[in-house]
Amino acid sequence: MEGRGYQKIRLQAAVAGEVDSSQLNAKYFEKYQEIASLPYSDIQTLLTGVVEKNERIRSLEKLLENALQQPKFYVETYQNRGEFIMSQSKGNVNISGVQGNVSGVAAAGENQAITGATLGTVSGSVTNTINQLSASSDPDNPGIKELLTQLQGAIEAEPTLPEEDKAEALEQIKTLAEAGQNPEDNALQKAAKTSIKILKGTVASLPDAAKLAEACAKLLPAIATLLALV
Repeated sequence: MEGRGYQKIRLQAAVAGEVDSSQLNAKYFEKYQEIASLPYSDIQTLLTGVVEKNERIRSLEKLLENALQQPKFYVETYQNRGEFIMSQSKGNVNISGVQGNVSGVAAAGENQAITGATLGTVSGSVTNTINQLSASSDPDNPGIKELLTQLQGAIEAEPTLPEEDKAEALEQIKTLAEAGQNPEDNALQKAAKTSIKILKGTVASLPDAAKLAEACAKLLPAIATLLALV
């Protein structure tokens, strides 16, 4: 990436030999035009979300790297914490989707898989956070707790959404619930705005007939209004 004057950059990318460069080029400019059409404030929010996600990825990479170098290691995910004691058996470790063969994992046998964060774990954490919100006193007028519960259910039930995307979307629901618990926290309010945009971006990649797209079109504006994000 190279600076080229005011608000201009030159970007070069190396791709694998089997990639269709023309197709990749078309997809790149399609996405570029989509982002370029956004208001400046939305672009800044999107970039902030990208930076935060990259920081989390680097943190997990460092965590895994340190774990592979030590006889005893500590694994922390966004949802839970756990400690694994090493033995002299061999196994494959899968931590949040990152795989690698290591020696010394306490495993039941060869190629034992250890998953640091499952969709069920994420879902349980999100449910616990939502349940800390106050329920609506009017059954005909759902509050933030009820709306987030509906959205969580729609995400988990969507068959066209990959599990890793479901987990990421559920993390955004948790952020929205946390913002609902602390409406005066400016940092959480900012994070909630980013979460709304990430959820919209996730839905944009789904088929038009997806039930989650319909649910988000109805629920996200209502959630944003209740959280005073608009």
